[in-house]
Amino acid sequence: MCPLCDGRCTYWRLERSCVYSRVTSLFDNEATVFFAAFMALWSAFFHEMWKRKEAEIEYDWDVADYEEEETIRPEFEAAVRKRKINPINK
Repeated sequence: MCPLCDGRCTYWRLERSCVYSRVTSLFDNEATVFFAAFMALWSAFFHEMWKRKEAEIEYDWDVADYEEEETIRPEFEAAVRKRKINPINK
């Protein structure tokens, strides 16, 4: 980093200049690339293991062909079908 004085001053590393640059160098360094690669591999592995466990439970519980049918209560459907007149614009 450039010196602050006009005379003959020594240079110093940016990491030692202030707290913000120290925090930045703590999180933004060479290990960040390896951490990102590790997280990408771990998430792919976790997703595949989750799908495997889901398929295993689906097979054990015998719900492979189960499709949930959405049924609406008649009372609710009747209440929704009534058209209300908007009091503002009729």
